[in-house]
Amino acid sequence: MRRSNLIIRLVFVLILAAILCYFGIYLYNDYINPLRTVQVVSASASESASVSGYVVREEESLRADGVISPISDGKKVSAGGVVAVCYTSESALERADTILALQERITALQTALGETDSESPSDIIAKVSRAAVLRDMDSLDTLVNQARYVLFGSSESVDQAKEELDSARAELEELQERQSGYSVLLADRPGLFSASTDGYETVSPGSLATLTPEGLVSRFSRSPGRTGFGKLIYGTDWYYACIMTKADVRQLKNLNSVTVNFTSGYTGSVRMDVESIGEADANGNCLVVLSCDTGLADFATVRAADAEIIFSAQQGILIPEEALYDDYTGTYVYLLVGLQARRRDVEVLQDTHNGFLLVSPAEGSAFYAGATIIVNGTDLTDGKVVR
Repeated sequence: MRRSNLIIRLVFVLILAAILCYFGIYLYNDYINPLRTVQVVSASASESASVSGYVVREEESLRADGVISPISDGKKVSAGGVVAVCYTSESALERADTILALQERITALQTALGETDSESPSDIIAKVSRAAVLRDMDSLDTLVNQARYVLFGSSESVDQAKEELDSARAELEELQERQSGYSVLLADRPGLFSASTDGYETVSPGSLATLTPEGLVSRFSRSPGRTGFGKLIYGTDWYYACIMTKADVRQLKNLNSVTVNFTSGYTGSVRMDVESIGEADANGNCLVVLSCDTGLADFATVRAADAEIIFSAQQGILIPEEALYDDYTGTYVYLLVGLQARRRDVEVLQDTHNGFLLVSPAEGSAFYAGATIIVNGTDLTDGKVVR
């Protein structure tokens, strides 16, 4: 009987010891030596400068007398091409619009009646689709009108269509006999037409090299106002003249091109070449000119614009700085993989100065955003069971 009591007491003591041991380990891990982990995320860091400046293009303001009917805004014109038709009165303009509508109507009727060697209905539909995709509104209006006659007709019978055609021809002939009092303005050089003017069209890209930071601000400080009915922009290059501090220019001098993230006037990023860097003035500011040969149409109406010039950008993984180990064996972190701590070598890209580091996994030591990294642990080694 005494032996049984002794065994029960021993078992009880062992169970109690196990429970105390469990709670002791729990308290040690959670309060004395806690294992803290966090899921890491991908991030990017860049060195940049915020600037303000002006977009400059080689352009010419267009002027004419009378009632002006220009070509569509944003349309390209070849050398000798029509830029605008100038009418002496509103009635002359109205007659011209009527003549154009009649000509389109006659062409569509001729196509519907088979009087021309024009495209088949399927060809016209294909052209309508193409014009819609390209947003060629001038061609689209004509093609839609033509397709309407070809596919559906404008009358209940062929005879009625012929009568309508004869009537349109007679009306057209009468209007053409009465039409007068207009002139045509032609382009001397190929260019891009824009209906937007601000009076600064006389500021040429070549004049920027002689300006100081103060001179640039003074040149664009007072708007002369709208001049002419539009402008022609020549070439494909456009320029961004901005003012940068001497410290920022030091980073720019070693670069041939930079990414410019426009934040006003135009929203988006553009890769631009470093065209010129002026001397610093008494305030430590420099005039910087950047150039680009793409996207001219997007900047055809932009003048004043704020931007962020990005000198360098790096993509990596953001980790707490206390998770980084740096000793004679290298620079590394520990990931929690299952129940184990696994070492991963890294390269520090940038210190964010707010308790985090941007790192990149070293070659052969890849890990990705979403991985669980050990922020705090005791006596960690590669492969150690920590949970």
